[in-house]
Amino acid sequence: MASIHDSLLVGYTVDGNARTIVLRTIPDRGMGGAFEVRFPDVVQFAARRGARWFELTCSYGMGGWVAAAAMTIVPAPVRG
Repeated sequence: MASIHDSLLVGYTVDGNARTIVLRTIPDRGMGGAFEVRFPDVVQFAARRGARWFELTCSYGMGGWVAAAAMTIVPAPVRG
């Protein structure tokens, strides 16, 4: 499996009703891979009880935290 480390972040989706965040990546200069990083059951900062914390950083300056039940990294679906 390709590494997400060398992938380029190209988009994200936040669904407040479903409490999910999805980050989308593509290969960058032939390295990395196309992935979706999924965070289900995202909680508000004040309601963090029982959630796990995930740190997000990238070389382009984006950084932050997500409090969610889990994080999964899966190959991105092929789009036609």
